[in-house]
Amino acid sequence: GKEHAKWNPVCAVAFEYDPHNRFKHADYWVEEDQEQEWPKSENALLEDPPDPSDPVPYNKKPERFYLTVDTTGSLSAQESVVAAIKILTDKLQALQDYIDNGGRTVDAMDMGGDPGRNGGFSPGIANG
Repeated sequence: GKEHAKWNPVCAVAFEYDPHNRFKHADYWVEEDQEQEWPKSENALLEDPPDPSDPVPYNKKPERFYLTVDTTGSLSAQESVVAAIKILTDKLQALQDYIDNGGRTVDAMDMGGDPGRNGGFSPGIANG
């Protein structure tokens, strides 16, 4: 592709949405004691544990998401996440523009960038 990472301010990312496994998306392999073999994350302290007698909410969607970002120190975790969201938003807008223009790549000037950077890139779809 036209872009690749030469510099990356983030060294590790962890994501969790169900610290108590109430949705049963994780199937734990247990030899003796699930609580000892699969300790809860710190995020479990932020939510009330489910009642074991409650039915599994198979059709419910997660409402909380936990994201932990470790950086190399060149940017803070917050700066890194905000920058990543901005880049993703720009790329999604470019894809929307591509679709709205009938599959034609948006011109660099329309993107407000220069052709050597993010402006005018094709969102990974062959021009027709």
